[in-house]
Amino acid sequence: MRMTYNKIRLSDFLHYFDFSFVLNDNRTFSLVDLQQANLANIEDDEFMIDRNGVAQCIERLDIYIYDYTIRFLNENTDFQFDTVRSALKFAENSKENELVVRYWCDMDILNAVCHPDSIILDFDGQF
Repeated sequence: MRMTYNKIRLSDFLHYFDFSFVLNDNRTFSLVDLQQANLANIEDDEFMIDRNGVAQCIERLDIYIYDYTIRFLNENTDFQFDTVRSALKFAENSKENELVVRYWCDMDILNAVCHPDSIILDFDGQF
């Protein structure tokens, strides 16, 4: 079963995990933790404003991504997943599986975690 996904703006992707971003003078971006926890000083990290920077940002958000997706799925369904990729693969196996995952998670977000190139860089005009 081949699923289709929508591209998602970086700002919307980050908001899903309770983050925003600020642009830095050196043409990088940094995260803003909307819950003000700033765990492991995540707000101090800077990411290049390109696909590589977005991929590094996703990697840095791994514990948040796990908490908002995998842990949530594992606690609320009869299934156990180790990674976002495993949840996405499970959803792609059948319409019934897709409905289970879709009920608890945004499929476009899961896809964006696995395929950062599907994230729209919405920095235009902000410099």
